[in-house]
Amino acid sequence: MRDVRAGLSRWRRRGRDRPQELKPISGWLLLPAVVLVTAATWLVYVLTTRVAGPDAGASARIDIVKTALTTAAGTGGAIALLLAFRRQHTSEITGAHTIRDATERRVTELYGRAVDQLGSDKAAVRLGGLYALERLAQDNPSQRQTISNVLCAYLRMPHTPPPHPGHGRGQARRTRRIAGAAAAQRPDGNEQRRQEHEVRLTAQRILQDHLRCPDPQSPPLTYWPNIDLDLTGAHLTNLDLSQCRVRSARFAYAHVTGPTLFEGATFTGDALFDDATFTGHTWFGKAIFSNAASFWGATFTGPSLFDRATFTGDAWFAGATFTGDALFGGATFTGDAWFAGATFTGKAVFQGAAFTGEARFGGATFTGKAVFQGAAFTGDAWFGGATFAGEASFDGAAVAEGAVKPSVWPAGWTVAKRSSPKGHREVVRTAEP
Repeated sequence: MRDVRAGLSRWRRRGRDRPQELKPISGWLLLPAVVLVTAATWLVYVLTTRVAGPDAGASARIDIVKTALTTAAGTGGAIALLLAFRRQHTSEITGAHTIRDATERRVTELYGRAVDQLGSDKAAVRLGGLYALERLAQDNPSQRQTISNVLCAYLRMPHTPPPHPGHGRGQARRTRRIAGAAAAQRPDGNEQRRQEHEVRLTAQRILQDHLRCPDPQSPPLTYWPNIDLDLTGAHLTNLDLSQCRVRSARFAYAHVTGPTLFEGATFTGDALFDDATFTGHTWFGKAIFSNAASFWGATFTGPSLFDRATFTGDAWFAGATFTGDALFGGATFTGDAWFAGATFTGKAVFQGAAFTGEARFGGATFTGKAVFQGAAFTGDAWFGGATFAGEASFDGAAVAEGAVKPSVWPAGWTVAKRSSPKGHREVVRTAEP
């Protein structure tokens, strides 16, 4: 909870940096106003007297006095209006600051109360704290990143998932039979872990619900834009961030169990999954990586789908392990694609993939079938040192003119010497594999 409470301290310090409100006009400013009115009156009187001349009659002198007094009244009225406007403006600013201070105090109070609830030993209280933070973020857009940080910090805390649900309930029943009704009211360790697991699933669902944005042109009212996620080392279960749109995402060393959905997700910043472990089916189909996407050393124990994903920046899969099938069919790599040293135990399918930058597969191991049929290589492709234990198929793969050298292709394959009618050269089988 250290990160959470640090955020609360930063929140409270914000009040010290507020701009100072305008101060009311002091009484000594009335003296310059009186001098100004007097000077204006005297100036008008002198000027009108000179215009009338020394021979002006009584009637003319009366008119001169009236003009001077009218000028004095007008000048005084203008000054009075200015002072009234100044007082009104000061009052409005003071009122606005008062309302803002009250709002900030209320928000800080609610935030602190919710954070305290997250530290409770009762699962129901922790759930209440999560829902309170969700409401606070929904009503205060400027605090959404802070509250997202709190949710991520909670998910990063150490957690041991409970065993199979049936095991915990069976153990509780045995405890009740042995220890009686009093023991039944005290949850055992498995039950406590199960309750904590539900709280963590709720934190995940809050993030999922408010990051989902199927249509960026018409985002839902519940969407929280421009959110950074830091789930480094977090233990996550059944994560569903499909159709979500986030800025940067950090999942390095995360352990994700169960089905993992990133299908159609958009990462406008860097997406870091270095050394992450995915133990179930993993979907990144149609995902968009606008900046760097790094899966360096990641482990996929189940099938992983990256079909039709778009990698605008560099894509790093060096040293990654794919125990199940790895499907990259139709994926687009605009930057460099690094699969050097990766291990593909199941099928590795890159059928129809497009590599605009460098495609590096040096030292990769393909135990199952490797399919690169119809792939397009615009930049250099490098398969030097790659091992193909199963069948490797590059039929129909296209190479940009002058982009690669035949020596970088795996044994049994080379680049045709002549260009096709479409202006590229095809990868073909050699006479002797």
